[in-house]
Amino acid sequence: MSMDVSRLQYPADHERLSAARHAARQAESREAQRQQQQVQRARADIDSVASKLDEISSIYNRKLKFSVDREFGDVVVKVIDTTTDKVIKELPPEALQRLHVRIQEALGLLFDETI
Repeated sequence: MSMDVSRLQYPADHERLSAARHAARQAESREAQRQQQQVQRARADIDSVASKLDEISSIYNRKLKFSVDREFGDVVVKVIDTTTDKVIKELPPEALQRLHVRIQEALGLLFDETI
C-alpha cells in the first residue's frame, strides 16, 4: 500500500500554526498588560481619595486614616485623636481583620483553587 505524500506541506502548515500561536500569545500579553494598568490606575485613584478624606477629617479634632488592605481589598478606617495620636476606633476591628486572614488561610488548606 503506497501513500501519496505530495499533498503534505508540513513546513508551511507548521509555520502558519506557529505564527498563529505567536500572535495569540502576543494578544494575551497585551490584554494582561492592559488589565494590569487598569488595576494600577484604580489603586492610584483609591489612594488619592483616601488621602483627600484624611485631609478633610483633620478639620475635626479627629483624624481619619483610610487604608486599603491590598491582599483582600478591604478598606480599613482608623479614627485617631490628634492630640494624643492614639487610635480611638478601627473599622473593621483588628481582631476581625485577623479572623478574616485565618479564615482565608483555612480555606486555602481545604481548597486548592478559587472558582
